[in-house]
Amino acid sequence: DMYVGPRLAELLELVRERALAQYCVPFSRVALPRLASAFGLSVEDAERAVVKLVLAGTLGEARVDVAGGWVARVHEDSRDEAIKSVRRANKAFKRLVGVSLLRSHLVRLPASQQVQSAK
Repeated sequence: DMYVGPRLAELLELVRERALAQYCVPFSRVALPRLASAFGLSVEDAERAVVKLVLAGTLGEARVDVAGGWVARVHEDSRDEAIKSVRRANKAFKRLVGVSLLRSHLVRLPASQQVQSAK
């Protein structure tokens, strides 16, 4: 095709980049040799392509472990965020209960003891 022909290499590169990104999405860690074999690339070519995607931000927050042969995506797990939220709510609740217990204890004290405890 006279229109697509001059841009074919660029189009194939874009398709490969998107396919690599989609391949990595469901995993938190991907082995570079396995990625390379899935796309028919050498490990070095797969590594270069993944580094390019990481630098472009296409894979989000990710790190390439060249020595270990891994691509590790760093993403906040929604469960972890929910647990952190529950812990914050628990801490606030404990503080509220402590203040409420102290207040109820002070209300129950006779007036003479309230003045003494305030000093």
